[in-house]
Amino acid sequence: MNISIKFVDTSLVQIEFEPDSYNSAFSNFFSKTFEGTHQGRYIVHTSSFIQKYNQVRNFFREFSNELTPILSQDLKNFITDLPSYESTTEQNLSEKEIEEKLVSSGFKRKLKWFQLRNVKFLNNLNCGANFSVPGAGKTTDALAFYFLKKNTGKEKLLIISPINAYLAWKDDIKACATNPSEIIKIRGSVEQVNEILLQEGEFFWTNYQTLQNENKLDNLINFIIRNGNITVILDESHRGKGPDISSRLIKLAPFPENKLILTGTPMPQEAADLRSQFSFLFPKNNILSDEDFVDAFQPFYIRTTDGDLGLKPLDIKYIKVKPYQAHEEFYETYVRQGLIDGLSLESIFKLNSIEYAYMRYIRFMSNPRSISDITFDIDAHLSNRLDEEGDGAKIDAVVKRASELALKGEKVLIWSSFVKNVERIASRLNHFGSEFIHGGVKTESTENPEEFEPWSEEDLETREAKITRFKEDSDTRILVANPAAAAESMSLHYQCDYALYLDRTYNAAHYLQSQKRIHRLTEGEERTKHIEIFWSDVIGSIDLRINKSLAEKCHQMFKFLNESKLSIEWVDHSIDLYKNNLLSTSVNEFHDEYMQSLDDIPSEPSGNLII
Repeated sequence: MNISIKFVDTSLVQIEFEPDSYNSAFSNFFSKTFEGTHQGRYIVHTSSFIQKYNQVRNFFREFSNELTPILSQDLKNFITDLPSYESTTEQNLSEKEIEEKLVSSGFKRKLKWFQLRNVKFLNNLNCGANFSVPGAGKTTDALAFYFLKKNTGKEKLLIISPINAYLAWKDDIKACATNPSEIIKIRGSVEQVNEILLQEGEFFWTNYQTLQNENKLDNLINFIIRNGNITVILDESHRGKGPDISSRLIKLAPFPENKLILTGTPMPQEAADLRSQFSFLFPKNNILSDEDFVDAFQPFYIRTTDGDLGLKPLDIKYIKVKPYQAHEEFYETYVRQGLIDGLSLESIFKLNSIEYAYMRYIRFMSNPRSISDITFDIDAHLSNRLDEEGDGAKIDAVVKRASELALKGEKVLIWSSFVKNVERIASRLNHFGSEFIHGGVKTESTENPEEFEPWSEEDLETREAKITRFKEDSDTRILVANPAAAAESMSLHYQCDYALYLDRTYNAAHYLQSQKRIHRLTEGEERTKHIEIFWSDVIGSIDLRINKSLAEKCHQMFKFLNESKLSIEWVDHSIDLYKNNLLSTSVNEFHDEYMQSLDDIPSEPSGNLII
């Protein structure tokens, strides 16, 4: 039985056979693999065929005596030309030759020594990764990668990034290109996106949200197919994890000639975070175990470390804060004892979702008055006492410390994951010209909250104005920010030496990225940067459980990046802090067991939620 496999067009593959020549093995396999039958013909998206290619090939090998696949030559060529993680292109240009080629291609920025090393490495790849620490100039490296791949003058660059990175790309293109054309934003309705993609231009930009619309994604794929000499850069590529967005990236993955992914936090949760990023680079990969991606990535990434930048180590302090009396009493009576008695966190905090429940828990410990409607329903008398205690001991401690620093002339960055906390702290520090940044308020019923894009283009201008005031106005000494909105693409290292954390969540990428807002390369003498983490001094503190989880997650990532020495001390210290916080193992056995189960739940739905 002959099976004809050929392109309908570059985006679609047709698998055809004579309906009368029925083969049950073939029918069962293809119905299961590509979902459904079509009277002797399957029409599947090229990306789906490529993703399942190794399964298809193995199937035909198993039934070689009964089935003969006949691939069209253009499809064979397409599959052969797909980048393979089993081979690289060795160009072996010297650093001098790299610099000369960049200049001749229209690249004008002078690269630092570590950037030149990175670009030399990446030049040997059609598909690669730059996992350098934030602030090391990954956008410049990426643009140099693109310019080195130019040879006809008709190439195009497509950048996919969070919307808050747009201005950085716009500025860097102007700084790097000798004759930069305007970066074209791919936004709007399906019809508008289609019109935009027909424009003449070299640099195109869109955000992850655009990929969520199937019609817009198809337009992007057709744009890539029409423009053969195209480079696609995935910025903050760790955002590509999750079944929804990763499936869309995989659909796009087979078509660009050159691909590069950028992130300083490639594995913020677990090894599975690497799957979508690797599959974007190498859609034909045949790797089954998530753990295997750790080794498979090694030949394809480059990283600039803090040591390469000459940064001084962060000075990290943990500030213990005893809750006020009513707050501690409510915690002991209704939270800790509730967990010991076998209640779920959802039932304690009156929610149906564990993700939202633990966010409400964290918020309660940072600002008990912020959920007064819930506490009142549980215990009206105790809730009234909570209200009399004001914003709570943690906010009071953070405000006091920020005031001390501001009075000494320091500029201070304060982090909280909750909108009300951000606004309240900024309000209390208004006499220091405080500014705040958050991405907007969403409700608990929001669908797909992880896909929420925090900034519109209009909002972005306001955001940049706030950051500019913090940087340039001597009377603006406080900036309060939400990691979900501001942990990426904000550089404050020249102006600010102190970052205070009112609260943190299990999102390791947010925490590591937020640190790097002040801990980045400066042109001049490096200053010590100070991180101060405020934690609630109660038995079984959620703040210390989060710290332990973050340390362990980040340690796994640093092992992948061959930098585990950076995190061993953090892991040991976080474990000691948590164990010392548990006064009685027997009393806290259920609490600790339950809290361990929280370590494996997904990253928070959104740091901006009112919960």
